[in-house]
Amino acid sequence: MYLLIRSVAQGGLLVKGLDGTSGAEVQSFAMRGFYDGTFSVSPSWLLVRTPRQRKATCFDGYTGEKVGSTLQFQRDGQEPFLTKQDTVVLSFGSERSANELVRIVARDPRSGHDAWDFEAGRGNFIPLLLTNRYFAFELRAATTPSRGGARSHHKVIVLDLENGEPRFVGQLEANEFSIDAIISGDRLYLGIMASVKTGTGIAQKIRAYDMRKGTSPWSTTEFSGSSIRLWAYPTKDWILVRKSAPRRIRTGRGSAPELYFINAATGRVDDLVELTRDTTVADSPGMVVRDKTLVLSTGTELKGWIK
Repeated sequence: MYLLIRSVAQGGLLVKGLDGTSGAEVQSFAMRGFYDGTFSVSPSWLLVRTPRQRKATCFDGYTGEKVGSTLQFQRDGQEPFLTKQDTVVLSFGSERSANELVRIVARDPRSGHDAWDFEAGRGNFIPLLLTNRYFAFELRAATTPSRGGARSHHKVIVLDLENGEPRFVGQLEANEFSIDAIISGDRLYLGIMASVKTGTGIAQKIRAYDMRKGTSPWSTTEFSGSSIRLWAYPTKDWILVRKSAPRRIRTGRGSAPELYFINAATGRVDDLVELTRDTTVADSPGMVVRDKTLVLSTGTELKGWIK
């Protein structure tokens, strides 16, 4: 286990490695001049990312010695991260500009050689999901005119981190952009928002993709409400979708916080629970399923359902 501590005495960050069983300290070293950071860990390496300086430094996970050169990364987009293959993945592209070429590169931190290099094309680079095996992002290419009106070129790419090959590429429909992604087995569940208002506000829905077949078996109907936030959590039989909304707008039509049990095979709603004490819109779904019991955090308490 690693701890990242801000130390005035050391003039920066202090990295401590602890034994996971005994809790005893097994290594400690300072990073002077850096005052905030995050970790990424692989079987052999420890990567310390310092967003303020936009630098990433790799260390040997056993000795604490620095490995290779310090890496520079962009302010927006995905921070560098380590993979199971002990490579560090760097992304090049911008969330704010559609003119930059989006590239994802896996690099050996010791030698500096690239294991693979994937070019996605030009467009806005929107990271969606990072797992031990996959990196999912949306490429929002510039809209082009056509006889039927402006044509969108938004697509979602799921990249296999072992070889840098696309595991799945899906084209979004006109006026759509993705807001979240979850992968379970061969299924990709994508949270989608429309760029135009409908009768229910800014339309949001969940679409399922079969990454093996390259098809979409279903999409949910639109979830009503404005300024809502959808969280999806896949289980064996259902996709649990939590709809949250800021307290200040909950008096509006369709803005009550709710939990949906969506059938994983059909995309239809099997059940609906109103969350009367959902007090916050958090940075995570606040849901976990263990031993057939759903445990849900509402901000001030924990609730459990057995279904």
